[in-house]
Amino acid sequence: MPYYVEGMWMRSQEGLTAQLLGPCTVNTSVKGTKVQVKEITAYPFSDKIEFAVSPEKPVEFALSLRIPEAAEGVKISGAKQFHRKGNYLTIKRTWESGDKFTVSFDFPIDIIKDDPDSQYYFQRGPLVYVLPIDYEMELLPEGKVYDTKATDRTGWNYKLPRKPEFFCEKIQGDYLHPWAKPSVQLSGKMLNEEGELVNVNLKPIGSTVLRRTSFPMESKQD
Repeated sequence: MPYYVEGMWMRSQEGLTAQLLGPCTVNTSVKGTKVQVKEITAYPFSDKIEFAVSPEKPVEFALSLRIPEAAEGVKISGAKQFHRKGNYLTIKRTWESGDKFTVSFDFPIDIIKDDPDSQYYFQRGPLVYVLPIDYEMELLPEGKVYDTKATDRTGWNYKLPRKPEFFCEKIQGDYLHPWAKPSVQLSGKMLNEEGELVNVNLKPIGSTVLRRTSFPMESKQD
């Protein structure tokens, strides 16, 4: 995480660039003027980011942001003039304290198979989604340090139907502890061990303890 934070903002020849996205505040100077930029967002659990720019006095510079590779589309509000070049969106203007604009990304749900012999996994935007497995936690004494063992209580043998359909669902989460209680999930159906089509909710991988990440696809012989 420290490396991610260190690389979030960079200085360009024309101004500032948000290379890595997420909630943060950067305090710097542009053309000798003190400037503060805030990213107000729950990203990567949200597709929307608000940028609040507060220079010490009006100053012209370019503010750019890198568009995530997974985004199929991007919308911007609060800025009349901007341009896109490759994966970068740039707004060049004279900034004044209180200026704001909002960027929204369109992330599809990707069901990915890396090679013919692999199984499928789910990704939406920057997050990989997995099936959380209900578990029982056991403490294992190892000298002076306690390790833990998680044993599944519900089974993990699931398959994808031949035409899987999943959608992104916003749920009640904890903004201050998003990894413990995320505000987004992927909902759909899978085949359980008995071959029954059941509802499942996939969670961000970092929000789970015991999980299944990849799944085989139902074959014509099943």
